[in-house]
Amino acid sequence: MVDLTKRTETATASLVSLMKKAQADGVDLGEVSAACVLVMDHSGSMRKLYKSGHVQDLAERVLALSLTGLDDDGDIQVVFFDHKPFPAETVNAGNYAGFVDRWDQGRHYGTTNYADTIATVLADVPSGGAPPGGCRGSSRRRAPRGRRRCRRSSSS
Repeated sequence: MVDLTKRTETATASLVSLMKKAQADGVDLGEVSAACVLVMDHSGSMRKLYKSGHVQDLAERVLALSLTGLDDDGDIQVVFFDHKPFPAETVNAGNYAGFVDRWDQGRHYGTTNYADTIATVLADVPSGGAPPGGCRGSSRRRAPRGRRRCRRSSSS
């Protein structure tokens, strides 16, 4: 099992570096957080990457980045897809270990269809905001109508 503390520290340093660069370029990000969604290809060409642990490693890196404060609640919605998107799953600090292997176990790898998956994920994003409750098929609770889970405020 990977220690998320070290990954989170590394992700925080990377995020701070990117934010400083953006600020030097004149971009004021203020305080930004959003509901993060990770979309993962589960087609036949990805089989070796799943079996070698590279996909699990990626999921852990994204979770570590979310724990730096980028994500609004520490729960990352993961949408696996092949020729169709699968219902969203939630990964967080409590279930990340072996998450990808558990999901992958016993599933067949299909062909790749990016378009339907992108359309499904984007259909859940209100204009100007992040998915209020994750993607279709998710058990994640939706935000009240008219409220965005994504918050942005400038620091004075």
